[in-house]
Amino acid sequence: MAVAHTKVPHIEISVRRLPEGIYLATSPDVPGLTVEADSREEAEKIAPEVALDLIEAELGHKVSARPIFSFKFN
Repeated sequence: MAVAHTKVPHIEISVRRLPEGIYLATSPDVPGLTVEADSREEAEKIAPEVALDLIEAELGHKVSARPIFSFKFN
């Protein structure tokens, strides 16, 4: 029996430190994703959850496969 494979999306999140000292996470893959955090670690923890919420809101349902998130620090 063949097993159907679901393609898992890959989402890149960019995190940068602003002059004010806060960290900003955005993604070209998820329009509207903007997360401000006190640390890089906090931004990397929160941003994927916010991205997933935005994706599911756009789709109108839960995703079947959780995306793979990667981070780029600018």
